[in-house]
Amino acid sequence: QKAWTVEVGGRGQTARVEGEASLYHSRVRHELFETNDNFGQDLGTINVPNTRHQGIELGLEIELLKREKGAPRLTLRQEYTLNDFRFRNDPVYGNNHIAGIPIHLYQAELTYRHSSGFFFGGEIDTSLGGFWADQANTLKTGSYSLTGLKAGYQSRRFSVFVEGRNLSDRRYAAMVKPIGDARVVDAEELMVFGPGLPRTIYGGVTWTW
Repeated sequence: QKAWTVEVGGRGQTARVEGEASLYHSRVRHELFETNDNFGQDLGTINVPNTRHQGIELGLEIELLKREKGAPRLTLRQEYTLNDFRFRNDPVYGNNHIAGIPIHLYQAELTYRHSSGFFFGGEIDTSLGGFWADQANTLKTGSYSLTGLKAGYQSRRFSVFVEGRNLSDRRYAAMVKPIGDARVVDAEELMVFGPGLPRTIYGGVTWTW
């Protein structure tokens, strides 16, 4: 496969705000996909003549407390990604979304850091609207929001942390193995969803000398 890609972006910063944005557009030829024909027959993995990848990536970091030497910091970091990946005038799938690609992703993290080295914070990780599991766009994952907390201590040579993710123990599909058309396969072939991690606790210690 081959592609032509155009990408533009920018980055800016003030005393308490830092942000960046980028947009990209890519025309791809002969991308490999698992597809069906017009009669629903499985064609296996073939080269699709024309597809389009385009999207937006946004990042924003805000210092909510005034920056002063030795003062604590309260930082809000946000990221948003739009993935608009589609077929282009395909004889079977038209301009459908390409399966297996999350469309809207949003992440936010609020962290407090004290000058002594202690820190704690919370985060949210969201997939808005789900994403398609088949190229015919008939089967879709659900939206989900995952919450997490973290705390720890960091000095010049020593650090320790504990972090909890998916604290609500949400069941969700983190990924899929795309198929051509979910309407023409049996139940076993619909087992394409990869579950995300359940409630999980991490911890670690580092020492540098």
